[in-house]
Amino acid sequence: MSEIKDNSLEFYGTIANMTNKSRKDGKITVLRIEVPSQDLRGRMEALADSVDDVVRIVVTPNQTELDTDGDGEENPDQTELDVD
Repeated sequence: MSEIKDNSLEFYGTIANMTNKSRKDGKITVLRIEVPSQDLRGRMEALADSVDDVVRIVVTPNQTELDTDGDGEENPDQTELDVD
């Protein structure tokens, strides 16, 4: 019986740039992601080994704080949402 090792790398970073390009096989989007080097300490080799591999990337944007307690105080950074 074979067992598959989970080689996942999880880290936080910033999408610094996004560029659309054309290639012979179609259009692609190039993402430049910046990650503090200390966050990758001990995992640089594994990350380098995944260059040119197909990887899964999940992007979680900044979250919006919702005022749900109804205390009347509004958060000045809260995004207004029109709700019927």
